[in-house]
Order: sequence, then C-alpha cells, then structure tokens
Amino acid sequence: MKVCLTQELVAPYRIPLFKEIAQSKDIDFTLILFSPNAIGRPEWKQYQNNLPFQVKKLPSIIFKKKSEFPVPIAPFFLVEVVKQRPDVVVCNGFNFATLMMLIYKLLFRGKYIIWSEATPFTENGCSKPRHLLRKIMARNAHAFVDAGKHSRIYLKSLLPDEHQ
Repeated sequence: MKVCLTQELVAPYRIPLFKEIAQSKDIDFTLILFSPNAIGRPEWKQYQNNLPFQVKKLPSIIFKKKSEFPVPIAPFFLVEVVKQRPDVVVCNGFNFATLMMLIYKLLFRGKYIIWSEATPFTENGCSKPRHLLRKIMARNAHAFVDAGKHSRIYLKSLLPDEHQ
C-alpha cells in the first residue's frame, strides 16, 4: 500500500512514529513536507534534514496573519499526488493539503484521511465559512485519526447525524 502523509514540518517527537510506519513491509511511505525550512518553529529546523524515511519537500508560499502561525501553501502539492498516485493520503488537520485532497477525490476518486488534533475548545472561534468548508472536507474523508476524546467529539460534530 502506498501512503503519503502531509505535514507542514516534522515535529521531532513524530519522527519515531513515521520511521516505524516507513519500516512496515506492506507500506510504501512518503512524507510530504510543506515547510521544510521550519517557518514558525525554527527550533525544529535541525530535524527537517536526514530523516530516516522517504521525504518529498515541496516549495511553498508562506502566508501569515499577525497573531497566527505561518500557513504554508504548496502550489504543486496536487501535481505531486497525481504523480505519486498513493492509495491514501493522510492529511494533517484541515489545511491546504486536505482541501487539495478533496479536489483529488472528486477528480480521481482518491482517498484521504484527516489526522486532527482540533477540539471544540480550539475551534470555538472558527468562522462560519471555514466551519462549512471543514464539514465538506470531513464528510468526504475516508477515515479519521484523532488526538483523543475531545478531537473525536469535534470531528463527529462535522459529520451528519447518521455517522455519529
């Protein structure tokens, strides 16, 4: 099974997990990085090189509002996914990659999983258009990975009642 996982950058504590996944004999694993220079987390820059698994670093445009973390947009992400043709892409949260995977699913019947750490508490101030877009992305996902009980509650709130 060919699996791509998207991350803006690699958190050092996730490297052992990704290494373990990559060493699985039945998984062809590639990590797709959107912010290889660790924009927003310069203390993690040293971890972005020499990773013990296959990595594809994509050039990104960085957007930043005053009070928020930088948001990397990788214009060639969809091209990379079409080129790699993975069986599934695991998207880190509700971001650019997840939106592109929604488009990929509609065009090519591709599968994506949303790995979310969002909770009702962290997403309390989410605008209505953003919340609606998240509902659409969640309802088209093939599965979810949540960070615990509160993340699960948030993800279920995005789904129709019959899926809860």
